[in-house]
Amino acid sequence: MVKPLESSARVPDVDIEPPANAPIASRSTTLPAASTEVSDAAADVRWESAAVARARAQLRSGQPQEAMTTLHEIERRVSNGILGQEREALAIEALAASGQSSAASSRAAAFVERYPNSPHASRVRAFVRP
Repeated sequence: MVKPLESSARVPDVDIEPPANAPIASRSTTLPAASTEVSDAAADVRWESAAVARARAQLRSGQPQEAMTTLHEIERRVSNGILGQEREALAIEALAASGQSSAASSRAAAFVERYPNSPHASRVRAFVRP
C-alpha cells in the first residue's frame, strides 16, 4: 500500500531558468511562430463570425443582394472558414428572397445531400422544390 504524502511534505524548488551558457534563443521570451498562426486563425474566426452576422442581418432586413455580396466576400477571404454550412444556408435563403427560387432549390438540394445531419438541414429543406 502506498502511503499518502504528509501535508507537511515539501516539494523541492526547481530552477526553471535556462543555464547561463544556453543559446540565446532558448532564453528568449518571444512566442513561437505557432502562436502567431493561432492568433491569426482566431482573428479570422472572429471576422468570419461578424461578417456572417452582418449577412444574416442584411437578409432579415430585406436586403438579400447585400447579404449575397457579404457572403461572397466571406467566401473570398476565408473559403474554408468554420461557418461554411451557415454561410451556405444563408446564401440559399438570400437566393430565394431575391426571386432566384430555382438556384435556391438546386443549392438547397445539394446542401441537404452533402450535410443531411446539419443543424441547418431542416431550414434548408424548405427551399428544395420537388
